[in-house]
Amino acid sequence: MLVASIMLVACNSNSYKISGTIEGALDSTEIYLLNYNENAPIDTTYILNGQFSFEGTTTESFMGMVANMEANMPVIVEPGCNVEINLLTQSFIKANKLNKDFSLYLNSYNQLNERYMAISDSLMALLQSEAITMDEAQAVFMEKVENLDEPVIEIMEELLDRHTNDVLGITLLETYLSTGVDEEELDAVLEKMGEKVLTSPKIAPTVEARNKEKATAAGARFVDFTIEQEDGTKVSLSDYVGKGKYVLVDFWASWCGPCRKSMPRLIELYNEYNAQGLEILGVAVWDKPANTLQAIEEEQMPWPQIINAQEIPTDIYGITGIPHLIFFAPDGTIVTRGLPTDDLFETVKEAFDKE
Repeated sequence: MLVASIMLVACNSNSYKISGTIEGALDSTEIYLLNYNENAPIDTTYILNGQFSFEGTTTESFMGMVANMEANMPVIVEPGCNVEINLLTQSFIKANKLNKDFSLYLNSYNQLNERYMAISDSLMALLQSEAITMDEAQAVFMEKVENLDEPVIEIMEELLDRHTNDVLGITLLETYLSTGVDEEELDAVLEKMGEKVLTSPKIAPTVEARNKEKATAAGARFVDFTIEQEDGTKVSLSDYVGKGKYVLVDFWASWCGPCRKSMPRLIELYNEYNAQGLEILGVAVWDKPANTLQAIEEEQMPWPQIINAQEIPTDIYGITGIPHLIFFAPDGTIVTRGLPTDDLFETVKEAFDKE
């Protein structure tokens, strides 16, 4: 009972210890413990006989990173018991509950990465032997990796159900959001997350953007914005939208490859329906005005442009990636937004074919 009491006190204290092994490392080599989310150093120690150890105190859990010149591994640092890792294999030798669950994700992610590398290496060998062309290799790669990440996504979804309001939930959700979840999936996962996760610096911008996106979804009236142009004049979205015509607004940038690639299709759509009343408006965001003007000339865009909008409209409409197209009805109501190019173009055509 005495031993158990001592262990309980130790695990409930603010102290932590992260120890580990790294085979083959030279003695006296530096190794670091970082706060991963803040990209800030926490501690530095030295490797001795292939082993290292960090000890400290913390009142809150955080995602750490143990790293040296040869390898790195994320570790959840929290008040309480010790954690022991193998840095080279990115595995836990001893872990508390939070890191045990984290290891489920890490193992699945590492296995996925190994599969990607195996496919890439085999195709590279075929390329080097000139057995296939680059286009063929890219096509085979895309075919082989399709749905390859499904096991990892399933594990993330399972763990997110268990970690709705802790540091692991923050890390998992950040990665989960990068997998290209649709709006319904995003709303479902955000709905079950707790305040600690939703207000974290890594997740809060996504939550804010999604709320703004829902506030400017199909059926909502347009939200105006005004941008000062290079010549000092000011131009507003309301100068074009809500004036009795259908308006397709293209949020784009000169450096955005997909934006530039879609321009011929937009020009084709404009030429076909402009005489019937379709207007297109370009809104250049996150771009240098000089580069925007050069791209307008190169692509020969015949429609008006709002230059140097930067993040103002994207913040208002919750746009996190470009190109992003919003189709406005004559009264300024949003018909649809964010659809794939082909689907959006079909919507535009349907609107005019009905008239």
